[in-house]
Amino acid sequence: MYGPRVWPVVGSLPGLIQNVNRMHDWIADNLRACCGTYQTCTCAIPFLARKQGLVTVTCDPKNLEHILKLRFDNYPKGPTWQAVFHDLLGDGIFNSDGDTWLFQRKTAALEFTTRTLRQAMARWVSRAIELRFCPILETAQNEAKPVDLQDLLLRLTFDNICGLAFGKDPQTLAPGLPENEFANAFDRATEATLQRFILPEIIWKFKKWLGLGMEVSLNHSLHHIDKYLSAIIDARKLELESQQQGLCNGTPHDDLLSRFMKKIPTPTNFSKSDTSKWVKEPLFFEEVDRLTYLKAALSETLRLYPSVPQDSKQTIKDDVLPSGTFVPAGSSITYSIYAIGRMKFIWGEDC
Repeated sequence: MYGPRVWPVVGSLPGLIQNVNRMHDWIADNLRACCGTYQTCTCAIPFLARKQGLVTVTCDPKNLEHILKLRFDNYPKGPTWQAVFHDLLGDGIFNSDGDTWLFQRKTAALEFTTRTLRQAMARWVSRAIELRFCPILETAQNEAKPVDLQDLLLRLTFDNICGLAFGKDPQTLAPGLPENEFANAFDRATEATLQRFILPEIIWKFKKWLGLGMEVSLNHSLHHIDKYLSAIIDARKLELESQQQGLCNGTPHDDLLSRFMKKIPTPTNFSKSDTSKWVKEPLFFEEVDRLTYLKAALSETLRLYPSVPQDSKQTIKDDVLPSGTFVPAGSSITYSIYAIGRMKFIWGEDC
């Protein structure tokens, strides 16, 4: 076994906990020292270390193609991932495998067409940029004050995702950058959920049972999230019922929640006149596509700071990766997207 130091019983957990605040850089350092792939153990106990406790970590592009494409059926999310995220994501498309995932994917695919999704997205993004993002930058310029651009973009993204998904704008990107209880609850729930990955499953489940540490914060945050979203769903049900009874003639919502709740026809049945009224000032994607330097800057940013730094899978059957690494059934495999963007053997010396 090669990679970070493995201690008796606790495996490589001490090194992981010690570097928890720079976890992605720590993994990248280990991958750099091991030529792109290494194996470690988070539970160095006999009969467990070679399977349930074994973790293969890689950033080799050939290995990723093998895991995500050529042998995709052999690498599902697995019960460990599903157990960690179940409280937050349930059995939805982002936390399911096999037939359940395939069914939800086919159901969602009817709504995620390029034309309808772009039109809905254009309305939310255009309005947020024009009415809130640009005015905040102009105010900062006039007052000669610095701004945290990352914070502004995170707020912009959060508002647009909520608007597109639920039709509800939390307006976290507003003058004064106000605190939003739903956004804060979601951030706390995400942080607490991700911390479960650091600990063995039996430990975080024990903490959950006793109500200790971040599990308390997770429980409170999930309660707030459920309350917020339930209110949106209940209000949308009443609105749709009123529309069906002819009691309400308001502008139809273009969010995904409304689309699924109405069980609307497939997007091919939509005419241009049905959807164009939802877009006040659509983005001109063709013009944006010609902004070469902007695209290059965004691509470089995403290469170094990907939205999803890493992901994990579980191995169903014994397998051998293109790099020659043997991966036993029942073990975990993690691919670091963060490290991929920083490897000299992939991008060259000036990466």
